Amino acid sequence: MKKFYSIFLIFGLILVISSCKKDNDISKDNDISNENRNFDASLPSGQMIFSQLPVDTTDIGYIIPLGHLNPPEHTIPTDHMYFNDIPAGTILYAPASGKVLDTFTFDEGSNYQDSRVTIGVTNTASYYFMHVVLDADIKIGVTVKAGQRLGLVSMFDGDGFDMGAMVKTIDQPFLDPQLYGLSSLHCDSPIKHFPKDIQAALYAKVRRLGSDKDGKICYDISGKLSGNWIAEDAKNFDPLNTDNYGSYFVAFVYGNYDPSKMVISIGNDSFFTSVNGNSSGYNVFYVQDNASKFENVTPASGKVTYKLFNAGDFDPNTGVRQGLLIVQMITDKKIRIEFFDDTTSTEHDFTSNAKIYVR
Repeated sequence: MKKFYSIFLIFGLILVISSCKKDNDISKDNDISNENRNFDASLPSGQMIFSQLPVDTTDIGYIIPLGHLNPPEHTIPTDHMYFNDIPAGTILYAPASGKVLDTFTFDEGSNYQDSRVTIGVTNTASYYFMHVVLDADIKIGVTVKAGQRLGLVSMFDGDGFDMGAMVKTIDQPFLDPQLYGLSSLHCDSPIKHFPKDIQAALYAKVRRLGSDKDGKICYDISGKLSGNWIAEDAKNFDPLNTDNYGSYFVAFVYGNYDPSKMVISIGNDSFFTSVNGNSSGYNVFYVQDNASKFENVTPASGKVTYKLFNAGDFDPNTGVRQGLLIVQMITDKKIRIEFFDDTTSTEHDFTSNAKIYVR
């Protein structure tokens, strides 16, 4: 049985994203929807300003902006940035003074343990790191100062760390907000909180074409195909509090590296129909450039067909075709979808394998 794996090719440099951090950030044990673990009303008001780099820019190989896709953990665009190619064991410093609101240890087995830490700076703004080995004195309730050592870049990931920012006055326009944690609902770019000179140095490290180096996490548009959709049966329970959260989603968004390219991110193969005898697996796909724009597809559009290409090719017109996806908006809040491993046909009809996704 063949599985497709996402390999991003960027100007001859190959990024194997299947080896990215397994940071399934939303689960019962890591409740980032808990208000008190993300914001502290007792902290002073004002803006969150970072005065200290967490690591020196010379230690950062590159930064992946908001909106990274890596199913099934990250089927929908991520609400944090990845600071990559940093030597394991590099000291991590607090970028701003604040209060430790939450810590959480990821446990992927005896050979993989590192942590998440959330630090409140004002009563409406916090920042967090993931995949760091925290010092023993970094505990919930303690106060840290800008420039204080927090711990070490993970020796288990050996790649870098994740960084996110939450601002309570920012509301990402998700159409079904109860499906998202506070780090998504109030997501902001952490780079924006640094002084301009540090911003410039960090943006120079970001792998994203165009002038918007922060990235984007929400593509939801009411009455349009664009954005995130969740499996209809997931409405029967609380997907936010499940360990396989991302597997229930499919996302019709734009590329994190090349924001001009339409991308379909699939969290599982529940709507897969085999034509060539392959197993689809979860994946990220680019679609053909002349395909119907997600933001233009409505219930009046009828069935829409997308040719799927390996996301590593970055040029769907010359890349390797992986399959065909058909989708129809039944109503403003319901779609029917099916994926075929057919690499030659241009049309298919829905079968009994088609599934309903909603928002």
